[in-house]
Amino acid sequence: LSLLSSLHPATPPPLTMAEDDPSAVNLAETAFKDEAFLGLSPLSKYNVLEYFSRSPFYAAPGPGQEYVIVEEQEPHLYVIQKRADRKAVAVFFILDGSIFQAPPLAAVLRARCDRFEHNLKKAFKSWREAC
Repeated sequence: LSLLSSLHPATPPPLTMAEDDPSAVNLAETAFKDEAFLGLSPLSKYNVLEYFSRSPFYAAPGPGQEYVIVEEQEPHLYVIQKRADRKAVAVFFILDGSIFQAPPLAAVLRARCDRFEHNLKKAFKSWREAC
């Protein structure tokens, strides 16, 4: 059973809960893999939700909430949505047994816009220096 603080191992992940709670981690920068479960049974569409329920990403669904497999490419990739009142509120993916939380669309678009702005400024700077 492993909980890996993933993307930037040299930097501790930012806290998402109360600042005084040292066990709180940012799940957007976390990967989870349960080697014991995977050693007993390979993932399939029949057991992937059980596997997901063992992760820190899982919260018991309340009224009107559910977890749904929306994409599967057995045995390597599964995409799971957490839905509330039939609307997706979070997306998770399982890739070769490791579970990750997908970033929100707004965060992806913001990052792409920031990268575009950076490259555009760099191109203008190079153009001005060449003139």
